[in-house]
Amino acid sequence: MSDTPPSASIPPHTGSQRRIVPQLGPHVWQADGLDPSDWMLPLGAEAAAAIGAMIAAPGAEVPEALAPVLAQIVERCDHGQGMVLLRGLPGQGAAEAAATLGALGGALGQPLREAHPAGGGVPDCDIFLIAAIATVELTLVSAGAAHNALMLADRPALERLYRPMDEAGQGPSVFSLQGGTFSGRFDPGKGSRGPLVPLAAVCADPSLPLRVTLRAGDMLCLNPFLVWPQLAEPGAKLEEALLVQPLRMAVSRLGAPSAAPGDEVGG
Repeated sequence: MSDTPPSASIPPHTGSQRRIVPQLGPHVWQADGLDPSDWMLPLGAEAAAAIGAMIAAPGAEVPEALAPVLAQIVERCDHGQGMVLLRGLPGQGAAEAAATLGALGGALGQPLREAHPAGGGVPDCDIFLIAAIATVELTLVSAGAAHNALMLADRPALERLYRPMDEAGQGPSVFSLQGGTFSGRFDPGKGSRGPLVPLAAVCADPSLPLRVTLRAGDMLCLNPFLVWPQLAEPGAKLEEALLVQPLRMAVSRLGAPSAAPGDEVGG
C-alpha cells in the first residue's frame, strides 16, 4: 500500500440530493496499512484476573484494573479503526465464554440480548462482542474504505446506497451521515442483490479485508457501523466457533443512530 490514503485522490461529488464526500480518518483502512497494534490489545494478568472477578461476583463494581481496558475498547471502536481484539484470556468452552461476554458486556453497556451462537446477521448496536471458543478465521472490512472504493468505481451506485433499500422507501440505507457521523450497514457474508452487488464487489477486493485468526479465548469488539465482519472461508460453521453479544452504550457514543434491537445490518 502506498503512503497516499485510500481516499486522497477521490474528489467530492455532488449528487441530486446530497453531497457525497470521501471518508477520512482512522476508520478508513486497508489491511496492508495496519499493524497488529492498531487492532490488537494484549491483556495482562491483572486485567484477566479482573474479568474473572466480575464473573465470580455478578453485579459487583467494575474493578479498577479493568477501567483502562474498557476505555480503550470504547476509544478504538469510537475514534479508532472501529475494532479491537482482546487477547490473553484463557481458552474457554461455550458456558465460560458466555459468562465472560456477560461480564464484559455488562461493564461496557447494556446487553441487547444474552450471549448466543453466531449466525443470523449483525444487529444494530453500539458495540458487537465476538468471543472465540475455537479457532476460526474472519475477514473484517472497513465500511469507510468500502465507501471510498465504491465512490471511485461507481458513483451512481454509491448514491443509491444512501437511499432506503426497501421498495417502499422506508427501510434504512446502507450508508448514512447524521450530524456528521458516518455509518454503514452491510453484511458481506449474506450475499448481495440489486443495488448491493457493486458494494459486494468492492468488499471482495483482496486489498480491503483484514484477515484475522481468532483463537479460543480471544474476544473481538467492534462497531458494526464502521467494521463489517464475515467468515473468511465459505462453508465454515461460525456458530460452532463463536459466541456473540450486541451492546447498547448507556449513552450512545458510537458510529450510528440507534435502531430497534432486532434490526439487522443490511445485506
